[in-house]
Amino acid sequence: MNMSVLGKLFGKKDATTTDESLSGERMKSTADQEKIRALLQPLFDDYEVTMQPPSEVKITAFARKARLHGISEQAIDELTCFYRLTNGVPCLNSLDFHQCDDDILYEWWDSEKSLWLATKDDDIVRWVNGKYCLGDAGNTSLGEGCEFATLASLIESALTKWSF
Repeated sequence: MNMSVLGKLFGKKDATTTDESLSGERMKSTADQEKIRALLQPLFDDYEVTMQPPSEVKITAFARKARLHGISEQAIDELTCFYRLTNGVPCLNSLDFHQCDDDILYEWWDSEKSLWLATKDDDIVRWVNGKYCLGDAGNTSLGEGCEFATLASLIESALTKWSF
């Protein structure tokens, strides 16, 4: 196995990645994490449930498995930031974000190369083709207005759609 592949598996930066670009990515991820916290906190409060992140071991295992599946580093970064905030959403108002160690995340990987991130009633949240999509069982996306570059923007739009 070459060093580039090993680096991907264990989250090592490559020769083209600068500390400055990593710092910028971390700042963006932190801002997105705070945005997600602000969006989801009222839902958790309504159900008197606290956000519980998984162990760092589970987050590392998630990132490693995602890399093995070829998930982009941007998506892995966004999803690990989400999971450091809360290990999913435990079916609050029928919104169920899967936990980081749930095999259901990869249910459609072989057939669609998509991660099944969450479900709300008939809606399904996925990561596919480098974007986050709101769709249903038969459609990866409900249209261009339901495709997002970041997890935070999808959550913001979806919560508005679902009237949270």
